[in-house]
Amino acid sequence: MPLEFGTVCVTKREDYQSRERIYKVEETYETIDLPKSNVLKCYLKDGSWIAVRPSETEAKIKFYFAVIDSGMTESKRRIKKLQQ
Repeated sequence: MPLEFGTVCVTKREDYQSRERIYKVEETYETIDLPKSNVLKCYLKDGSWIAVRPSETEAKIKFYFAVIDSGMTESKRRIKKLQQ
């Protein structure tokens, strides 16, 4: 997994297959108490997150984005920037 998306640093990664959470700054690990799943999730310094998983019905990878900003227009701009 990348250390940043665009110019925003990754602060935490979650691997639901290995059930492990990794805090990047502190270099600490902890167990995720959820069922195993083929999902990777990255939390970014600006409060955004990105999750990646394979499709269960098609031969493709699915990406999910969440951002925090002051309004819809700004949020859409931030998502487009992350998608690039």
